[in-house]
Amino acid sequence: MVSLQQWAITWGIFLAFGIDYGCSFIKGPKQFRLPLGLQIVPSIILLFTMVLMPFSPRWLVAHNYISDARRVLGRLRTYGHASAPEVQEELRLIHETIVHERETMHSSYWDLLKYPNRRRTFLGCGMQFMQQFTGINTLMLYAPTIFRDIGLNSIQSIALCQAINGL
Repeated sequence: MVSLQQWAITWGIFLAFGIDYGCSFIKGPKQFRLPLGLQIVPSIILLFTMVLMPFSPRWLVAHNYISDARRVLGRLRTYGHASAPEVQEELRLIHETIVHERETMHSSYWDLLKYPNRRRTFLGCGMQFMQQFTGINTLMLYAPTIFRDIGLNSIQSIALCQAINGL
């Protein structure tokens, strides 16, 4: 699931750079206004379609909306058959997990620094730090200047290289 998100982000960057390249042929203020305006389209789609997304079955069970959780699980797992055995079993497991967590666990952010979570926390933070530390964001930001300095002189060639860099 994480790699699918990263794949979508990479395609989004590529499309943004491609739109910038296409708009580099436009003269006047539309050259920068059109890409800025197009960025709002996916946000508006997300804004209106999020209303259609169901709550998480786990959240619903944790807040005592059992029948809603059963209905959502039925839609997710068995094409709307909320009374299917698979749905009942998963609902039972979710409920048992939540009850167990409420009885035995209290968590805080300090738990991230204790065994066994310490290694996971440091790996995740370390990977994020190293991704930023490599300077890829700086390269992406200053790529047009770098391309110009190495001899590319037209706006279109710089925008095309930037689009390729987005991949």
